[in-house]
Amino acid sequence: MAKTIKGLASIKANQQAQQERAASANRPKADWFKFAKGVTNVTVRFLQELDPEMNNYREDRGVGFIATEHNAPGDKGWQRRALCTIDDGECYACERHKLNYKEGWRQKQNLYINILADLGDGPKVYILTRNANSGFSQQLIEEAVLEGSITDANYRITKSGEGTTTQWLLRRLKDEPFDDSKVEVF
Repeated sequence: MAKTIKGLASIKANQQAQQERAASANRPKADWFKFAKGVTNVTVRFLQELDPEMNNYREDRGVGFIATEHNAPGDKGWQRRALCTIDDGECYACERHKLNYKEGWRQKQNLYINILADLGDGPKVYILTRNANSGFSQQLIEEAVLEGSITDANYRITKSGEGTTTQWLLRRLKDEPFDDSKVEVF
């Protein structure tokens, strides 16, 4: 059923909403971190801490976080993610999972954190995402606990394996960290 908009106040509100949607669609898009073909290790600097109580926390950068999400089923389902809304009372994906768990709508928890990485064309801001229960995420959490900060050093991320056997390893480096004084996080 088509929506009708009546009255000047409603027309102005509708125009404002359309302008906001257009501005949102034209905002800068995030670059997602991924290994280039044939590359097995990359040097990165984390731009966000995992907790506001950590030594180098910056309010303007916030913290990395874990999101509970669903992926759509199918070959390209991993490309479409949505936050789980079960805490709001209803979640389409959770309902689909209850009806047929083999369809692929189960909940997943993913870690999101901004990094500065040099993938060959100089340091640039990327969003790194990994399964929150992966060995890599656990290593990062352990590093944060032991060192009190993850933003004060560069790290080497090493990738091994392919497909479902891919593993990422994390190692703190002793070299001078990338300059992050002029970067903005997503």
